[in-house]
Amino acid sequence: MEETSTRAYILLHNVSKKHNVGTLTRIATAFNVTTIVLTGNAHYNVFGCQGASAYAKFVHKRTLEDAVQWLKEDCACEIVGVEIDESAVPLPDARHAWCGEQPNVRSRAFFMGNEGHGLSEREISLCDKLVYIPQYGVGSTASLNVAVAAGVVLSAFAEAAAFAQCNKQGAKFDVAERPRRTQTRGFAEDDEEREMRIQARRLAREKAAHGDDDDDIDNPPPSLDTLFSES
Repeated sequence: MEETSTRAYILLHNVSKKHNVGTLTRIATAFNVTTIVLTGNAHYNVFGCQGASAYAKFVHKRTLEDAVQWLKEDCACEIVGVEIDESAVPLPDARHAWCGEQPNVRSRAFFMGNEGHGLSEREISLCDKLVYIPQYGVGSTASLNVAVAAGVVLSAFAEAAAFAQCNKQGAKFDVAERPRRTQTRGFAEDDEEREMRIQARRLAREKAAHGDDDDDIDNPPPSLDTLFSES
């Protein structure tokens, strides 16, 4: 099977529970997600990811608007919010439409809401489309856990995009060799933020070499996380 140009992304804004980010990371690697895009807090915890964070790429954007602009302009993505809403399309219908785009299924970023209240009106306004996961039977739960919902949606998209399946042996899938880590553990940043961090360290070394350690002790510069966090 030829490699597809289709890409899948996850967009997260202040998902707060550490086990959810960890499970989302594990799900992302299982369904061929190219990048997990974080806004708000640049620090993240992948507790429970079972080592999957070594294979995942994280990018941080200062605001949701920056993230959406990057995904649309640089990654050619459609932004798909996963939310139970009157305007949302049932996932089976969305999957059918994605399959109809073959052989060139458009890349998509799936915007997952906060655990408590889902996507806000502002967040919904940034989405191109909304999808929801139908429930069947008598009904006993108002909504699914954010990581569970991501797994269901990403599985449907992976099938529609015809991503190549991983090889498996017995009851397990093959795991690729662990790649060399190129990101600071637990901290996501984009190219601009990375360059600022490198420059700040360079300046600090130069100041230390010239005996300027006492400068600005009472007024230290704000951290990257403070600069780039979103209210």
